[in-house]
Amino acid sequence: MQHMAILRQPFFDMVLSGKKTIESRWSMNKVAPYGKVSIGDKILLKETGKDVTAIAIVKDVKYYELTPEIVEEIRLCYGKQIGTDKFVDWETTP
Repeated sequence: MQHMAILRQPFFDMVLSGKKTIESRWSMNKVAPYGKVSIGDKILLKETGKDVTAIAIVKDVKYYELTPEIVEEIRLCYGKQIGTDKFVDWETTP
């Protein structure tokens, strides 16, 4: 199956350079692509306002029921691969 990920900067360039190896979607509501992405699927990569310029293949998929504790666990385990240090609106617990 194919999916499309529309990424803003700096995340688009981070994916292409290999600095960002995990793409994540955060929602309390289980809307697509939740439950729709599987290992081996193709992700068409598109920078906001531009054409599709790259394709990625899904190597692993994880789905979570989000709670504040799970969000913090994800940040600690996968933050660098997700690029959470680049999120200006990421809230962290002191």
